Amino acid sequence: DDGPPCIDGPCMLLLDSYLHDTPHDMEAMSRNLRGYLNHESEVRRQGSMTGRNDAELRRSSSVTDAGEAQDPPSPPPPLVFTEDTFPSIRLRPPQQQNSVDCGLFLLKYSDVILDCLRR
Repeated sequence: DDGPPCIDGPCMLLLDSYLHDTPHDMEAMSRNLRGYLNHESEVRRQGSMTGRNDAELRRSSSVTDAGEAQDPPSPPPPLVFTEDTFPSIRLRPPQQQNSVDCGLFLLKYSDVILDCLRR
């Protein structure tokens, strides 16, 4: 099988254009990126719970027509990024011949990916 696996849902694409001397540890990169995304998700979730001002809290805990108090809406569940919910796919991009052209390769990959998404 020459192509990447077919994934139905969000995923992380790993594009390493410089595998010559010391290849990057893609598993460690995937773990670190998922850890960062999990942290950001929790921080934003906590912010949505505590970021309301008093007027917003009063509006959200309104009284029904029957005179019963309603609880404010609960915060959204946190997004959880795991190998199952956010798999990483290592692609085999064209390889650069030196250690300084990675930015050019990144720009080209971004351009190709965005073109594919526009179709």
